[in-house]
Amino acid sequence: MTLVGDQGLDAEEYAQRRAAFRVALRLPVWVEYPAEVSCELQDISLLGASIDCALPCDFGDRCEFVLVTEDFGTVPLTGQVVRTGQGSTALRFIETDHQAARAVRDLVSAAQRRELRNRSRVGIGHG
Repeated sequence: MTLVGDQGLDAEEYAQRRAAFRVALRLPVWVEYPAEVSCELQDISLLGASIDCALPCDFGDRCEFVLVTEDFGTVPLTGQVVRTGQGSTALRFIETDHQAARAVRDLVSAAQRRELRNRSRVGIGHG
C-alpha cells in the first residue's frame, strides 16, 4: 500500500477525497465549445467529469459537450473548467437539465454497483 500525504491515506482513498465519489467510465465525448473535438471520458461523478484531452481554455471557462452512451443516447452537458493540461480537462457540471442530470446519476450509480460487485468477488475466499 502506498500512502499519500500526511493523512496516511492510500492512493485510492486520497483520490476519492471529494464532494462526490468518482467512477472510471470510458465513453465517447464530443466537445462543442470551446473547440470542436472528439475525446473520451476518463471518470465521472454527480458533480463533474474528466476527459482525456487538454482543451484550449482556462480555469472557470465554460465548456459544452455531449456524452455518447448506449443507454441514454447523447447527453448534452455544460461544465466549468476546474483543471486543464497534461492531456486532460476536468469539468464541474453547471446548468444541467433534469434529463441530463438523471442520465449522469444513472451512469454513476450503475458504475458504482459494478465496482462494488467486483470488489466483493475479489474478497471472496481471501480471508
